[in-house]
Amino acid sequence: MAVSTTASEDSAVVQAVKLLRNYWFLLLPLVFVVRFFYYKYASPLRSYPGPYLASGSRAWKVISVYRGKTETDHIKIHEQYGPIVRIAPNELSFASPNAAREVLAAGKGFHKTDFYAVFPPPENPDIFTETREAVHSVKKRYASNPYSMATMHQNSKYIEETEKELARKLEGMCRSKDQYCNLGDYLHYYAFDLR
Repeated sequence: MAVSTTASEDSAVVQAVKLLRNYWFLLLPLVFVVRFFYYKYASPLRSYPGPYLASGSRAWKVISVYRGKTETDHIKIHEQYGPIVRIAPNELSFASPNAAREVLAAGKGFHKTDFYAVFPPPENPDIFTETREAVHSVKKRYASNPYSMATMHQNSKYIEETEKELARKLEGMCRSKDQYCNLGDYLHYYAFDLR
């Protein structure tokens, strides 16, 4: 027995596809507007001030990065909105030195995101790039004594000599017009020399 279907008997899925195909130019902006307001009002960060565009999308950050003025934009929004500013639907920017200890301390409930994965070395993260709290605490325990304030005071003469040597080398490179250096490498060498 053959069954024939007419256009009026199309399934709901087929009708939905036809609707999307015919009215996509209206539905697409509607989806963006609904999504924006969902992120703006449904986020647990909705009570924090910030640029209107940042409350419901990442567009504010994209524009800021595209213009190449991210650091000055952050300073301006902190001057306008205060020490804690919402810069994306699930992101806050802190301009308080006291907040750094609270946010960056292990075990406080704030976890490092994939942002830290872009920094080398991915195969063996250092203290800064390590995202696993247990591994980070072990690495921090090994590094805490050599970099403690007491150790720094004891070695201040050596540290100052190393600092002067770095400044001499960099100054010599600056005076030579054809001399270039990777400052990141030299700062790494400097930190390594202090160990």
